[in-house]
Amino acid sequence: MLHIKTQANPHLDFVLQLTLNIQHISGKDNVITDTMSRLKEIQVSETLDYVKIAHEQTNYDELKKLISSNTNIQFEEFLVIGLKEQIFCDISIVNPRHYIPLSYRERVFDSIHHLSHPGIRTTAAAVAKKFIWPSIKKDCRKWAKTCKQVLAHFT
Repeated sequence: MLHIKTQANPHLDFVLQLTLNIQHISGKDNVITDTMSRLKEIQVSETLDYVKIAHEQTNYDELKKLISSNTNIQFEEFLVIGLKEQIFCDISIVNPRHYIPLSYRERVFDSIHHLSHPGIRTTAAAVAKKFIWPSIKKDCRKWAKTCKQVLAHFT
């Protein structure tokens, strides 16, 4: 019989109320999880105009150079949920990162930074976790350094 302190782990207590048959399923045998991890559609923030971003991506020389360059970045097109457009995303890491053309980069930064005005490094990391473009961290540091709330906190 399995003895577990359920007060220490209320989530496990809840699961054990449902079933006692808990087994590990390896990734290749777990069809549902494997399928979910390979979805070709992505959900996007409603604060950005992904239709315009998708259209701008199609004729953007910088993106074409990145796609054809010999780097670890791997681009693939994903269908935006609820739209007919596809956008290019970097799939070299677990969660796809949207490629953002130049004219939308500061808006992307603002959409994340203005939620709570985190510090310079935190903002750059949060933006780079979901989006990609050349010099992303440098740009985010530059924009965060001009934020009055961030400056007030660090002075």
